[in-house]
Amino acid sequence: MSRPPKKKYELGQWVRFSRIVAPKPDADGWPRTQYMGRVRKGMVIGVTKVYRRLPGTIPPRLADGVEVYLIAVSHHRYYRVFESDIKAN
Repeated sequence: MSRPPKKKYELGQWVRFSRIVAPKPDADGWPRTQYMGRVRKGMVIGVTKVYRRLPGTIPPRLADGVEVYLIAVSHHRYYRVFESDIKAN
């Protein structure tokens, strides 16, 4: 039985980031990033996927899942962040 590939950032690791995955996709349905205005520091608490919304379909269909990290910045707030937007501490 083979193991899945190791992630670049591990659960519980402290990281810095300044861009997050925006709540609403762009006009083409792709997930987009949003600049936070400053560098934030948080802890990796998980991994999930965001999907492209296919235009012109009702209900919307999803495609092209991309993994994003869930990063907690406080006890009650977390952000979704692309791996390319994370800097290790």
